[in-house]
Amino acid sequence: MNKTELSIGGLYSIDNGDGSFGIAKILALDETAVHIRLYKNKFSSRPQTIEPDTLSLGGISSGESFGIGHMPLSQEGFANWQPVFISQSPVTEEELVGYNLWKEDSGGIWQ
Repeated sequence: MNKTELSIGGLYSIDNGDGSFGIAKILALDETAVHIRLYKNKFSSRPQTIEPDTLSLGGISSGESFGIGHMPLSQEGFANWQPVFISQSPVTEEELVGYNLWKEDSGGIWQ
């Protein structure tokens, strides 16, 4: 998967590596990273469609699984999750808060 195949605002199903599938949204792309929002929602089979309103980050205190508001991931790392495009969704200013903080601090990326 190369950068031209990725879409800002794209919702992708990803292979969690444990027999379940999750959902990631691309918030931004740059030369080194795919910046994603990783939702807590898990599925037993790869979803073909998704209603964005059903996606949640959850919370650590809930005792359930939780998502990540911003995760800078190498393009290779993201490709290893076998992402499959589902649909397009606008990226909101609220979703970009973590990304903007990362950018201000010149943060690193996950491999």
